[in-house]
Amino acid sequence: MTDGIAGSLGLPPGGVQLILWGREQLLAREHRGLLGYSTEEVILAAGSGRIRIYGSGLILSAMDAEGVLIRGRIDGVAYG
Repeated sequence: MTDGIAGSLGLPPGGVQLILWGREQLLAREHRGLLGYSTEEVILAAGSGRIRIYGSGLILSAMDAEGVLIRGRIDGVAYG
């Protein structure tokens, strides 16, 4: 059974949790690190791949050992 956004992207179960509120906020939990960041793209390590969150006006609103909260206009999420 798939689990939300992470399942629809083909991420393995028990890995990264992605919680999206509308198009304005995304919480990524259990990722393996921040690989890149700009106002148009945030790249997170996830298992054997990367999660790319893209949009405009993106900011890292909060970040700690549990996860990262991204705000701005989120246009899409890709895994690869």
